[in-house]
Amino acid sequence: MLRRIFTGKFPAYSPPVDVYLGLRNLIFSSRPPGWMATAGPTDLWGVLMETGYSSGVATLVALADDTVSLYYSTGGGAIGLGPNDGPRRAAQLLLRTAPRFLRELQGTRSYPLPPVAEVRFYFLTRDETSTANIKENELGSGRHALSPLFHVAHALISEIRSVVESQQATAK
Repeated sequence: MLRRIFTGKFPAYSPPVDVYLGLRNLIFSSRPPGWMATAGPTDLWGVLMETGYSSGVATLVALADDTVSLYYSTGGGAIGLGPNDGPRRAAQLLLRTAPRFLRELQGTRSYPLPPVAEVRFYFLTRDETSTANIKENELGSGRHALSPLFHVAHALISEIRSVVESQQATAK
């Protein structure tokens, strides 16, 4: 399932399922953790990277409490991978890397899904949520200021994929 999302072989578009929308809305409606009360305005407690595909949207989540998940608007995904070393380290790197790109994002109070072939980043800070929407091919080819962050996020996806594939192999 994970591999299909990233190989370009997709079924027809399906509207987002309720579970997906619920998980996504939970993040956007959450309050920052208590330690954020003393944090600076640019200190991040979360990064989301959403990618629009012809079949739906993939949402990558990395939160400062070691929450690491990748889920799909069509249902399914991998949730709660923070206890695994690879995803946890990759998510921490994403959270440490993201603040240097904050100037590329704009504050928002709405959270639309990205269109097909586009990526939308959301940064969660103490004071606001910021976002940017960019064509996936610009990010992948290094032609956008957020390209380095896109590649760090994809390293996290690779770590998630590795854990899921290992779990699937063990289950067989």
